[in-house]
Amino acid sequence: MYTIRDYIGELSTNYGLPDEKQCLKSGLMNFQPDDCQQFKEENYHELYQLILSLNDYIRVNLKTHYKLHKSYPSPRSLYPVKVFISLGDHKYLTKDDISGEYLVYRNSKLKTSEGDIAIDFEDKYPEYYNHIKKSLFLLEIGHLLYNITTLALYGGFVYKLESNGHNLLLRLEEKNSGLINSSKFDAFMESCLLRNSGPYQYRITQTGIKAVNFDELNDFIEHRISELGVLFHPEIRSGVSAVCGVNDGMGNFHYRTTSDTGTVDYKQLNQIYPYINFYGVSFYVFFYLNHTNLSDDHLTPLILALGYLTQSICLKYASRERYCRPIKSFNIDEVEKLMKVDSASYTPYYLVISGGFE
Repeated sequence: MYTIRDYIGELSTNYGLPDEKQCLKSGLMNFQPDDCQQFKEENYHELYQLILSLNDYIRVNLKTHYKLHKSYPSPRSLYPVKVFISLGDHKYLTKDDISGEYLVYRNSKLKTSEGDIAIDFEDKYPEYYNHIKKSLFLLEIGHLLYNITTLALYGGFVYKLESNGHNLLLRLEEKNSGLINSSKFDAFMESCLLRNSGPYQYRITQTGIKAVNFDELNDFIEHRISELGVLFHPEIRSGVSAVCGVNDGMGNFHYRTTSDTGTVDYKQLNQIYPYINFYGVSFYVFFYLNHTNLSDDHLTPLILALGYLTQSICLKYASRERYCRPIKSFNIDEVEKLMKVDSASYTPYYLVISGGFE
């Protein structure tokens, strides 16, 4: 799906060269309504319904240009992703994210077993996203994958990602007790409800610093990277690196890598993404792609993994007083200079920042 050519095209655009248009091919036309089957909740596993609810609209924010929100972020609240759970015999259960109605479709092109999950999309991306629409789509799915696999695990389901051409499938690897861990589920859904990307009323977001412990944040991310082999191929773990920076309360961000420690001033960070005043940001996390793992086979799961990791951060720090905003479009060249990135070995690809509301 996402290729070396797509990756090079994105980098070229970031460095001011002509745009390379990315093309997404939807498979939604292969899903046809099954008029012979009516959905009855008692006939299907409770977990199927809970998983599909993760793609519901759950909140309307009035003080922002992008008002509709789900349990995961989407650029400009476009939300193109569609989720289908296999019922076997080429039948799939999905849910209308506006009406809340459960629907049954048929798709004879996919080979799945009951409980497998197929993910597809509507191409809603405006023209100005043409050069990054594949990566935006995969990052967004990565965010949703974290939610789906976390919730599934609470119900005893374990999934493995399969990327086959234009199809993204979650194969059901284990199906245990099927009993929902209600305490973990309730806490998880509360985090989903509280997750937000912050206000967008102003060019410079008004924020307030919320203290974060550097070691706690760093250890959390390292642990999440170490677990990527459960959903993704184990090699993906070595394809991703993260660098955290924590605000000391005065706009100085202290960071640590395997080879360096240092401090970055908020005014320098404002140069890489001028829509945020980093003085009020609590922490940032840059995710790098490691060049040793760049190939047509690895790039799609690598981009998905970045969204997956970022969603884990968004939910860990979700609260009514805090935002977590993922950022895809920033000045890569300035980041490489500022963070002393070995550009022959790594590319800064995704960023998440967090701060508090005033």
